[in-house]
Amino acid sequence: MTDGGSEAPAASGSLDTPAGVPPTRRAGIASFLKRPEPQLALLLAEIAVLSALWTSFDWQRYLTLHLGVFDFGLSLRDIWQTTTGPVISEHMISNLFVIPYLLIPSEPSFLLFLLAFQNVIVFAGAIPVYLIARAKLESGGAGLAFATAYLFYPALTGMLWYPFHFEAFFPTFFLFGYWLYRTDRLGAAVPVFVVAILTNIGSPIVVAALGTGIIVESLVAGRIRVLAPWSRRVTLSTRRLAFATFLIVSSAVVLAIVVWGQGLTSSSSLIERSVSASNGAISITFDASGDMSAKLLVLAIVFLPLLGLPVLAREERWPLLAYWAPALLTSDSVFLDPFHDQYGSLFVPVIFVASIRALERFRGPAAADPTLTSPLAPVGRIVRRVPARYRRAVRASVPGVVLALVAISFLLLSPISPYNAAYEKEAPLGTLTLYYDPGAFTSGNRTDDAAVLDLVGVVPPGGAALVQDNLPELFERWGASVPACYVPGQAVEYVVTDPYDPTFVNPQQYPPSCTEPTTMVEWANHFLSAGYGILGEADGAVALAANDTAPPRLYLPASERFDVGSFTSAFGPGGDTWHQPGSGTFITGPTASPWGGPPVLFPGRYSVNLSLEVDHPSPTDRADWSLASPGGGPTFNVTFDGAPWTGTDGPVSVALSLMVPEYVVDPVFTLSIENWTGPLVFGGVSLTQSGLPGP
Repeated sequence: MTDGGSEAPAASGSLDTPAGVPPTRRAGIASFLKRPEPQLALLLAEIAVLSALWTSFDWQRYLTLHLGVFDFGLSLRDIWQTTTGPVISEHMISNLFVIPYLLIPSEPSFLLFLLAFQNVIVFAGAIPVYLIARAKLESGGAGLAFATAYLFYPALTGMLWYPFHFEAFFPTFFLFGYWLYRTDRLGAAVPVFVVAILTNIGSPIVVAALGTGIIVESLVAGRIRVLAPWSRRVTLSTRRLAFATFLIVSSAVVLAIVVWGQGLTSSSSLIERSVSASNGAISITFDASGDMSAKLLVLAIVFLPLLGLPVLAREERWPLLAYWAPALLTSDSVFLDPFHDQYGSLFVPVIFVASIRALERFRGPAAADPTLTSPLAPVGRIVRRVPARYRRAVRASVPGVVLALVAISFLLLSPISPYNAAYEKEAPLGTLTLYYDPGAFTSGNRTDDAAVLDLVGVVPPGGAALVQDNLPELFERWGASVPACYVPGQAVEYVVTDPYDPTFVNPQQYPPSCTEPTTMVEWANHFLSAGYGILGEADGAVALAANDTAPPRLYLPASERFDVGSFTSAFGPGGDTWHQPGSGTFITGPTASPWGGPPVLFPGRYSVNLSLEVDHPSPTDRADWSLASPGGGPTFNVTFDGAPWTGTDGPVSVALSLMVPEYVVDPVFTLSIENWTGPLVFGGVSLTQSGLPGP
């Protein structure tokens, strides 16, 4: 088959060898092993070094509680569910991890294995990049340049930095499948693409787009000539058509199974549920103009290091639409964060194979390529007029230029680059996050690390423990975590909560294992009310134990202060002074906590200190301080008068006692005035835990 579309015996190498150019031999791994090449050896060394460095880095972050493990916990949950049978989820590939899950002796060891395994798989994607570029550009140096550029491409770093995601496996399987497709091993490419499709809910769309591109680009070029049904000969173009059709159909089937299996056809749409970071309430709206300057800047940062080559590719251009269409035409920013999350995995492999395919078009005398379809046909005519020696020079020099530009972008954008001075600061484009924010993806644990370690240390070995997603790595046994949600009826002997972690309060629903949205605080209060004893407490984080009535083994009492800025005043921002006759509500809140999350009251008895400032009040002046809890939790009300301070002009305090039997998220304190003479200044409230809940 020639690029012009005339029938010819299939070459033993490339599917797309132009007329007049000797076919390249199949670039198989076995042949490379028989004839070692220095470029391949150097690439394997790069992969080994980067895998080891990133694994060491991830393990250090994990073991010191500085690794974001929320999504990590969700991934572990998906794998854990496979022990009871196949699971239909957004990440069907999770079913393949059941064997190592059962073979590795402890949960922390398994999590460390996942981190190391992910790094090796991600960096192994450079191998098919090398094989494709070496074969199609007929240069080991070009192959090494593109493969090294792939390893250091900044968007590849995002899926590693924000730790374990099944999406990270898509690039490597896609690249190996594409390499097999380009070397006419269509049968071998089928199972590889199937695995790629199973990695995440977005991958079927990307793979189906590739299949669509194969058909459309071939039709435009006049390459598909399906023989009559009675012919026994199966031509190369017929096989390509069948292969492309398989990619489309299998992708559609997998996507339909996921949608059906997860109930995503109900009230929440598929796209809402797939991109939501919390409770499925995020909706994507059409927005082709909003923040367009930021969108175009991201496109420039993504494409310029590769010299814009992907737009000159063929079927490889089509999968890019699956990512960049929603990026440009919707208001959701998840597609515009390719440098700090896992979603860049959907376009990184495509953009590299598209660049290599585009560079193939500068091939010697056969640059007259009719497959450069409209509206890029003029580009093809221009290329045809370029003398052959210059086209060869372009093919020889561009890989090195690409590598240099990727190295520069790595130094400027990678979160591990010492020259990325902005990565700890606010995103330079407002809502667009081009740089990694370390605070966004740490464990979220604001309790002192040593205190949490001490708290976990009081939990005896053995027995299932329900913990939050920022804590499972601390438990040296299986059953230490039922991530993100708890299935009613499952035996739990210990419960460990950390109210400073966002997952403590964010509602989550992950069917089919959970029947309703449940927060960790709800389960903590459920077990408290069921009679679980407090095994230990560390600054609000508690360990509960079934059938435990002994004194706590560890008790580090919690202490909180909410300043006036945390409350809402009847007199607006900064209105900390009541200075009017009559009655009314003065202060309500708090609306924020010192640690950045929602305000939380921990179980226990408290000494409460209300800071005020008075100016010779009357003995008959009266005010009320009350507590209301969302969802029918504990309430509290006390009235005080001005009698103790009739001769005082300055700061005073009101000492109160408060008993909180359970966790209370977003408590509402209210300071109401019945009548007050002179100004009354509110200065905040302090709560110091004086004991555990109980009589």
